[in-house]
Amino acid sequence: MVHQRSAECSAPSRSRRQVSTRCRPARRAFLPPGVTTLALGPVPGHRAGAGAAASAGERRRSVKSDSGLPRPNSFAGLDFSGARDAGRHAWVSQGRRRLRRLEVWDCRPVAELPGSGVGRDVCLPALAHWISQRGQCLIGCDFPFSLPREVTGGEGWETLVRAFLRRFPTPEEMRSACHDQSGRERRRQTDRESRAPLAPGNLRLYRQTYYGIRDVLSPLIRAGAASVLPFQRPSRGRPWLIEVCPAVTLRRLGLHNWHYKGPEERQRLERRRLLELVQELGMQLPARVCERALHDAGGDALDSLIALYTAWAVRNALEVEPPLATEGHIYVPEQLLGAPAARAAGSVSPVQSVWTAASTRSSPGRGPEMRRS
Repeated sequence: MVHQRSAECSAPSRSRRQVSTRCRPARRAFLPPGVTTLALGPVPGHRAGAGAAASAGERRRSVKSDSGLPRPNSFAGLDFSGARDAGRHAWVSQGRRRLRRLEVWDCRPVAELPGSGVGRDVCLPALAHWISQRGQCLIGCDFPFSLPREVTGGEGWETLVRAFLRRFPTPEEMRSACHDQSGRERRRQTDRESRAPLAPGNLRLYRQTYYGIRDVLSPLIRAGAASVLPFQRPSRGRPWLIEVCPAVTLRRLGLHNWHYKGPEERQRLERRRLLELVQELGMQLPARVCERALHDAGGDALDSLIALYTAWAVRNALEVEPPLATEGHIYVPEQLLGAPAARAAGSVSPVQSVWTAASTRSSPGRGPEMRRS
């Protein structure tokens, strides 16, 4: 279901022209398998923070948070995968705020990031390095950042993440800890409140949880290269990571029952309709991004765009109260940002005019791994 990826990508420019460039350098791993210390040196041929940090003028016009930092004007969305060939199935999208809209300028599989590849042991260290170079960018990531309180006890989140590999040498050991003695899955409070489809230790999600924490969050935290919300305060000049769930976002939009993952024409049509909808909600998508999302039958490209939309939509609502601030929080849009004004009384809403509710849940994922999206 996954098509051959193009190595062509675009980088932003001040004139807002799309400049095509080759961006698939020789593959190399930044970290050997199992090593969780992130090297922050520049990647050859790659400009740190390109397309991610907002301009000085944009920063001065930003709404400031409680911490006194300006809100990011750059955003990214990550549809994560813990599969062996994660580089094919994990996708990243990037955008920047332009007035009241989100201008999307890139969408690609993680295998196309600098120094990346298809294999999990290569692409995840490259992904962590790529995140560390984003500057002050708000990144919505589709994987659980934490484990239920019953698993961690009184241990702080940073302590858990820093020692994650020592405590859980294998994904199976982590999954076992996420079940009680009767075999029932333990869920976080945010999983229950947001009605997330899968718990962090679910059979079809636990590899995402494990490799996301071990190979992405842990090296970033150990290197001080990112701020992970709501566990940490946001830091100036560093990327801010938040946990999102495209399935939960789609439910908030009333679209969680649609089947957009698959190679059939009807599924492609639903991907096209979703792309039309997110544009109606304020996302500005270039034709090449729409084409990639349409032709990605797995729906991973589209999920990364939904993760990107979520990060943009919650940019002014990042503060979280305990206990969610210590156990973890799935960020969900509270309103449809960028949606047209309500129609006259009795008329159909913009979402209802495009979608009709179905009676079944979203289609199952492929193979042994199912993303929450």
